[in-house]
Amino acid sequence: RLEDIDRWDDFAKLYNEQAKSNTVCFRPFTADPGLGDLNRVERSIGYKFKEKRLLAEALTHATSIKPQTSCYQRLEFLGDAVLDMLVARHWAQKYPISGPGKIHAIKAASINNQILGVMCIRLGLHQHILHMSSELSSDIKRAVYTLNDAMEDARATPAGEPEGEFWEDFNYSKVLGDVLESVFGAVYVDSGFDFSEVEGVFERCIKPMLQKHISMATLKGHPVTALISRVQNEGCSEVTLKNITDPSS
Repeated sequence: RLEDIDRWDDFAKLYNEQAKSNTVCFRPFTADPGLGDLNRVERSIGYKFKEKRLLAEALTHATSIKPQTSCYQRLEFLGDAVLDMLVARHWAQKYPISGPGKIHAIKAASINNQILGVMCIRLGLHQHILHMSSELSSDIKRAVYTLNDAMEDARATPAGEPEGEFWEDFNYSKVLGDVLESVFGAVYVDSGFDFSEVEGVFERCIKPMLQKHISMATLKGHPVTALISRVQNEGCSEVTLKNITDPSS
């Protein structure tokens, strides 16, 4: 019950109570070579799981026919919320006097299909996704090639590496971003809903890329978003957008 939640670790108490009463159900998990090397994933994110089944679940796509674990959708839902909060807090702390429009815009640039896909590949999570989809295999290979090409092209520049939001034109499978979010959800649950643990993973794996490639100065956004931000910065808190079609056009 939400009225019983006062602190982060209260989620752990509620979760454990539901697990004991079978409100939360899991398939039994046993180690399987098809699940990949979970130890490598742990080393990549800098977190050691108490319950390996949670990490296995975070890496399991719905197309998998393996009976060892459930797919990642439940953890992805949780991880999406956790990562959203971490990113929002990061930018709010870095830009304490910026208006809500700008914070929203930079948060949107930090959590989207493209950048999450790049982070997933850089962490090597894509190598451990358990699935039975030839289409997804092709999508992952194409995503890796796209990133490698961008890195190779950047080596010829003075900076020697990609700058700014170099991923904005990438067409990545949503699965890559979902897996990254599900891993965050898995860490949150496995740690007993200890927010400091997922914050640690964020600091190690996500924050460096945000600091290196995204800032208010380099932010690229939709013209409508830029307009709303400008209006809010001028002191107008109520903005209404209307789509009007001219029947004569």
